[in-house]
Amino acid sequence: ALSGDVTEFSPDVQGEYAVSQYVTDGCVATSETHVVRTAWTEECLSLATAAGTMLTLFPSLALFAALVFIARWALRTPAHPFNPLSVRSEAARLRRWEAYKMKVKFERLADSWRVKKTRDAIGAALDDGDGGGDDERK
Repeated sequence: ALSGDVTEFSPDVQGEYAVSQYVTDGCVATSETHVVRTAWTEECLSLATAAGTMLTLFPSLALFAALVFIARWALRTPAHPFNPLSVRSEAARLRRWEAYKMKVKFERLADSWRVKKTRDAIGAALDDGDGGGDDERK
């Protein structure tokens, strides 16, 4: 029958283990080394393989996804002022500004042309009216 302390051994890897025991009753001491060979069943090996695969697969996938996210974020953030990604918004703003300036210039030219055309028409009408009236008076 067992008495005193009980020791339990749970190996986590298949192989050969050397276990040293030291026993004393206070007066006499003895020491002994035992070799324990572990051999797993096929069911245990398949479970360990599946667990090992899952324990390495999920963190690896999570790390890969994090690296992809960080790389995409880093590549989208321009680091240099002449990077095309950093000047894209400025270029679009400047294109809108140039289009607006061309529109305003065209409107001013059109107004100027209408004013000139109207002025020329009024001048021509006045010249025709004055010219005819002056000739009759003379």
